[in-house]
Amino acid sequence: MAGQIQIPKEVAQLAAAVIEIWNEGEMDIDDLERAIALAIVAGRGLIDPNSIYEKELARMERTAATTKAYKRNQRIADPIAHRERRLARYREIMADPEKRAKQQEYYRQRNRRRRQEDPEKFRERDRLKDARRRAADPEKVRLAQKASVKRRKERDPEAWRRLETRKSRRRAMRKGTRMADAQALAQSVVPRTYPQHVRDDIVSAVMVVVMDGRILPKEIPAECKRQTTAYWRERPEYRLKSLDAQAFDDGKATLHDKISAT
Repeated sequence: MAGQIQIPKEVAQLAAAVIEIWNEGEMDIDDLERAIALAIVAGRGLIDPNSIYEKELARMERTAATTKAYKRNQRIADPIAHRERRLARYREIMADPEKRAKQQEYYRQRNRRRRQEDPEKFRERDRLKDARRRAADPEKVRLAQKASVKRRKERDPEAWRRLETRKSRRRAMRKGTRMADAQALAQSVVPRTYPQHVRDDIVSAVMVVVMDGRILPKEIPAECKRQTTAYWRERPEYRLKSLDAQAFDDGKATLHDKISAT
């Protein structure tokens, strides 16, 4: 394309260094403007990039180190004044929507980068912070979590649906493990002298009660006994019969007559 400026590799490296130091918050606006001007001049061929890249990068690093040391000394010398300056700066940023959005985006990127560098440190910090918040005001934490869930659902319903699906699968896996343990316990309680089909019926009845949530895992042995008794009571060959009951289908003889005849 006619009139397009070919940016040398060194200028691109300089721009990347400028952006990195700017994102760290250790560069003043004057330094940024100067670095951009140098990059533009070098891009137009007015200055050899090789002659300015190392010098400019070293200067920016010295400026960042000096600024950091100055801020640290101010904080140590007068912590109250330092805190007041930070609060004034914070109020100024919060009053301007554009500055507030830029500041929030900067903090998001910084925290994301730091979490990637040391995830364990941030995990422990988040755990302690959450514990302090819950101890101070549990109701406020509950309402905040509820509002956060609502915002996430409204912002991306499809992503939320996928997340819920993954959670459901994990819950099902955990529940499946618990059910397997409960079934093994029930099988160990039911007498092994019973036929296999009898044991399977009793264990199935116990597992239905467990899955309904009507008993706790520690109550499974007692439930096995109840289900065993109920099973045998339902079998007609084990029910108590009256002596006056009919002994044969084709006659009027009773069980009493049959027993007396023998």
